[in-house]
Amino acid sequence: MKKTLMRQPRRPMLHSRYAGVRDTQELGEAVRAYRKGRGVSLRTVSHFGNLSPRFLSEFERGKDTVELGKVLKVLYTLGLEMVIQPRNLAISGAPDLVGPLATIREELEKQKREKEREKRQQELNDRIYHGR
Repeated sequence: MKKTLMRQPRRPMLHSRYAGVRDTQELGEAVRAYRKGRGVSLRTVSHFGNLSPRFLSEFERGKDTVELGKVLKVLYTLGLEMVIQPRNLAISGAPDLVGPLATIREELEKQKREKEREKRQQELNDRIYHGR
């Protein structure tokens, strides 16, 4: 029995021409659209990128197991680059990790300040009661 994966619904485009991708299918589709939009054939990319047409075809069709190094080579050959940036949380629906991390950081800083205050208080008590 063949397994089928349900594709998630498309996210709205953030810009008219560029948007983030969340899986190999979307990345392959974006690269294919860019390549075809410039009238560049698979054979040309294959030749200049020293990549097999089969790899290029599989990549553009969204194969999950493509090699990252080769993907970067395709992008470079086409004059594209990959940019890593935080997701727009309102659009992606991803959990907000920044808020909880900030809360944890604040709590750790609060605990550190409390320990320092207790240490100063103990030193003061030692001076007053023990003449140290």
